[in-house]
Amino acid sequence: MKSYKTIPGPKKSPKEHCIAFDKLDGSNIRAEWSKKQGWHKFGTRKQMIDKNHKDFGQAITVFMNSLSEGIVKSVLDCKDYKQVTQITAFSEYHGENSFAGYHDPDDKMRTTLIDVNIYKKGFVLPRTFIRIFEGLDYQRSFTKAFIMILL
Repeated sequence: MKSYKTIPGPKKSPKEHCIAFDKLDGSNIRAEWSKKQGWHKFGTRKQMIDKNHKDFGQAITVFMNSLSEGIVKSVLDCKDYKQVTQITAFSEYHGENSFAGYHDPDDKMRTTLIDVNIYKKGFVLPRTFIRIFEGLDYQRSFTKAFIMILL
């Protein structure tokens, strides 16, 4: 299953316009869908997980209940992706008190979509991502809190 790429820091980033998204502090969860098997593989950034995983098993249930159907529908409804046979979705698993991989067991947890990779096509580009995943819980840009950080 595809792993999430490492993103270079600001010193190595291109000096051009960009679309910026707010940083969520949680744990990266990846999920793989195929036309034949549906959502069948799950992992963190570095390990595969299942619903019995001590720390991240619940992330699968949260993902399945909140994002799974919407991601597939959004991708297959997009004219560029109608023939897709495999999707890898990357989400952030987090709660109000999540920090540096720690999750408060009393928090209501959620998964927020942060990126999608389409088999043989690559990552969905930011403008397309915003357009096709409208209405899903995805990582949004330019909230009031985010703008205050920039000032």
